[in-house]
Amino acid sequence: MARARVLLVGLDPDIVDYTKSPVPGLTAAKVRAAVEADSAKLETLGYSVKSLYVDDGKTAEAVLTDALTTSRYDCIMIRTGLRVVPPYFLLFEKLINIVHRHAPASSKLCFNSNPADTAEAVKRWVLTAGSDKATAGAAAPAAARGAASGSRTNRGRRS
Repeated sequence: MARARVLLVGLDPDIVDYTKSPVPGLTAAKVRAAVEADSAKLETLGYSVKSLYVDDGKTAEAVLTDALTTSRYDCIMIRTGLRVVPPYFLLFEKLINIVHRHAPASSKLCFNSNPADTAEAVKRWVLTAGSDKATAGAAAPAAARGAASGSRTNRGRRS
């Protein structure tokens, strides 16, 4: 079995205004270190990982489109900063629609709530070699599985 491919999409740490961060003392260096640690943990678990940093919207859609049209990913994670920081919420919606348009219908979406739970978020939806197929998605709440499966059904009808 080939290694599952994971794309971690996040806001470029160098463009973030950390004075407005809800996490005291956060810096670009700390964010990059956390992303690198997440990637290393996932690689250790048997995943093939690519981190993709996007800007605040000037080229983000094109960058993600390029990543999705030149490689295939089993799982795509849109990281916390793009989802929960209010100025980036519209960008988050745009990126989700890029994923919807360009990723294969079999690709799973997952979301972390902080850097420490990135691996758990990926493992909820994508197996690695030797994983028990019966447990994929089992850790996810039933409502989330229902919403995810519903969105996947609609993804087959692209225009």
